[in-house]
Amino acid sequence: MVSSRFRVPFTGRPGEGYLEDYLHSATVESAIDRYGLLKIRRAALNSAVRDLARRPKLRGYPPRIFVSYRWDDEAGHEWIRNLVHHLRERGYHVELDQEHLDVIGPHGIEIGPFVARVIDCHIFLRVVTRKLLADDAREWLVEEQQLATLAEHTGQRQIDVTKETRPGPRRRSGAFSLDEMLKDGHGVTVSAFPERRAVETIDLSADPSDLTPLNRLAEYRGLVLSPDEEARLLALIERADPLLDAGDGDGDTVLQLLAQHENLAATDEYDQLRANALALVGATSAAVATADAVLVRGSASYQTSRDLCFLLLELGRPRVALRALGTIRRPGSALDWSIAGLIGDILDDLGSYQAAINHYRHTASAPGEHHNEARAAALGNLGYVYLIRLGDAPSALPLLRAAVESDPRHESAWANLVTALAALDRLEDARAAAHRGLRQVGRSESLRTLAQDPETPLPLPDPVRLPPATHACGTCGAGYVLTSTVRTCTACGTSYADHPWCPCCRHPATLSDSGSRCPTCLDGVVTPA
Repeated sequence: MVSSRFRVPFTGRPGEGYLEDYLHSATVESAIDRYGLLKIRRAALNSAVRDLARRPKLRGYPPRIFVSYRWDDEAGHEWIRNLVHHLRERGYHVELDQEHLDVIGPHGIEIGPFVARVIDCHIFLRVVTRKLLADDAREWLVEEQQLATLAEHTGQRQIDVTKETRPGPRRRSGAFSLDEMLKDGHGVTVSAFPERRAVETIDLSADPSDLTPLNRLAEYRGLVLSPDEEARLLALIERADPLLDAGDGDGDTVLQLLAQHENLAATDEYDQLRANALALVGATSAAVATADAVLVRGSASYQTSRDLCFLLLELGRPRVALRALGTIRRPGSALDWSIAGLIGDILDDLGSYQAAINHYRHTASAPGEHHNEARAAALGNLGYVYLIRLGDAPSALPLLRAAVESDPRHESAWANLVTALAALDRLEDARAAAHRGLRQVGRSESLRTLAQDPETPLPLPDPVRLPPATHACGTCGAGYVLTSTVRTCTACGTSYADHPWCPCCRHPATLSDSGSRCPTCLDGVVTPA
């Protein structure tokens, strides 16, 4: 199985299980008779998703688009084919179910493996019509949407193409609803479901025959690989990736493999492998240069960008990593919350505490169960900044309590909670918190020591007062300082003076007195507080 360098993993076992769970020595027909066709179809889908998720996901040469739509009459199908042709003319690889009807099999079992391709696509494009809104619980539409929701968490771009704006009949009770997504007759805006917020809209309802609004998708005129070349790139990754993690890593062997596949050197994944291998053999400058070159190109996948940012951090280049992370953010997307948290980590390490607090608070406000872990980490990091960096135990205490409530196995949050209670001379509460933490976390030398003697935590610094914010974001509430002597970076939100550019990310632009976009959430506007 490939590592998270090349595929953000899907975890958990689906309730219906996998196809092999039902077949064993039985035939497909007997399994259908015993368990029902729907269950067998979904099991086939689950198996296909699992198998794809075990393989690398490439950047896309060209990028792949999955078109999801409600089947209609022949005129509707012809419109879909015209839409697909338009996208292909713009350089994209488009998955269209109408072109695969000959392989679905007698029971439709192969529909599942086709639908599973959603997770391998880079853009999920849904065509919204009245029939879709009236019958959105139809088989496969729900599965496509569920996979797209998961895939958005791994960097997939989500686009709704509105063909018709007038909503259809109200949905039947209990059906998965999309009609809330229509607003004032202007087409789909943002999903009512919090885990799917960064949905772009292309409205064709004024004239569905005019497909030129689709040209908002930039033409792809980059590198194109043949199917054989893609297969060779996948095979190269599957051979080289485990070597990077074997023992202390085998960078020399990876570099030898890369030398044998120089025909793939124009791909981002090739340079990603090369940067990691160079780091392992101690060629730090070359590794940094290679990673930075990939990130500056701006074409890398989320997985590649994230991996190279972590590599830059390991190599002691936090400012380069910070600059790169700023380029892969997408406001409102599922990924953006965790990226903001990572930016907060870097800003904290660089001493930009107010900017780190802003980013942690943004991550701590992430909606939906998908972000429980990120929220708990952000709350723990907020408590850490207030307690350890600023010496402010009263402000840290409620944040650390919230962190351990969100994630009871958050060991460092428990340790910092004990430290905060001890700093406030609440020694019995500190000792009790250490014992509760031990019961939740299990073996922990730091918590065991604190439980025995809560008066021996790390000494706290003298309290540090951050300057009061003069401006704030109307959306996320992030606070900033803008005065005649203090400027704030538009890229990472660091406030500074006496520098020609931001000391953290090297960005030269600063916030204006009012009307600037918030550098924390990238969504709101910064105005005087």
